[in-house]
Amino acid sequence: MPATSTNIDATYQGVVTKAYTEGKAWDWVTVVRNASTGDTATTYTANTQDDDAVYAYYFLNSKTSQYVGGAIRTFLFFDVSSITNTYTVTSATLKVLGYSLDDDGVIPVKATAWGSNGSTSTLGTGDYDAVTFATTYASAITAWNTSAYNDFTLNATAISDINTNGYLNVALLNSSYDQPGSNPSGDFKNGIEFLDGVSDIKVQLTYEVSSGYGNNINGVATADIAAVVGIDTADISLVNGV
Repeated sequence: MPATSTNIDATYQGVVTKAYTEGKAWDWVTVVRNASTGDTATTYTANTQDDDAVYAYYFLNSKTSQYVGGAIRTFLFFDVSSITNTYTVTSATLKVLGYSLDDDGVIPVKATAWGSNGSTSTLGTGDYDAVTFATTYASAITAWNTSAYNDFTLNATAISDINTNGYLNVALLNSSYDQPGSNPSGDFKNGIEFLDGVSDIKVQLTYEVSSGYGNNINGVATADIAAVVGIDTADISLVNGV
């Protein structure tokens, strides 16, 4: 069976932010990373160049003498049912257009934003914790490309979820601090360009297409046969058990 690839642009995309300021030192993992809600949520519907789409920071502001910290998480949803309703995906690549900043690594994890199944088209601050930290969908990219696609080769867990659900629901997190749960000591952010128009964020799916029955029937060449007793030749493997 021949392999075919199809690109599907992100159905929904956006970011949720969380920030905190305190005079004395505080624990970033407890207050920011493990927070149940964010402060702001933005759903992108037009081209947006975002310097800090994936962000983790914690430091002492020398001007205010206060400790500040926060995180920003990117959430993406892809409806791939047009493929999975018919075919089984065998491999997939998440392609994210980088922009401007390259301060640290980025890793995709399983998400449950967008109503979990895409029933909600906008992000809310309550989606900040709609991530499964331990369920990574690919290895981190530590050398972030700021002017071209960053390609995440999705793993078996992601492929299974794609085939089972008919969608890919994924969040992009800082890979050094946010995903593993470690206190940052500085400012680490990566830029993403959303809805570029030419190089949109997308998932590239590879799947196998059956070539169907490949022999003549009653002297008629396969190329001239569209169906047998109403069944498409692509869905026929045997005729009368042969």
